[in-house]
Amino acid sequence: MKLIPVPIVMGIIVGVMIRFTTEMITSITISPLLAGSAILVFLLSSRFLKKVPPVLSALVITVLLAFFTSEFKVVNIHDTVILLQLMVPVFNFDAIVSIGIPLALPLLCSENAQVTEY
Repeated sequence: MKLIPVPIVMGIIVGVMIRFTTEMITSITISPLLAGSAILVFLLSSRFLKKVPPVLSALVITVLLAFFTSEFKVVNIHDTVILLQLMVPVFNFDAIVSIGIPLALPLLCSENAQVTEY
């Protein structure tokens, strides 16, 4: 961790997390009631409810709200049986390098950056 500069570590973490924050903002334009209530319940429960995780309270309230406002739409349900198929993994060195290293770096850096002197 001492060899990786702090701005690079923070950039990796932001690169991983930026998708979640941008999708949170765009979800408000798609469904303002559900997304806005989820954000509001998350903020209020993180402030006032210390024993309940804020994500759990936001999930429960948003699912209940979606159920009572008829936002759950089930369409095109077919009565078919899907058989299980055995998939044998194929290991490719290029895939390991191009996917494994970019996924491992943020994981290692973000976990270790919290317990070190960053």
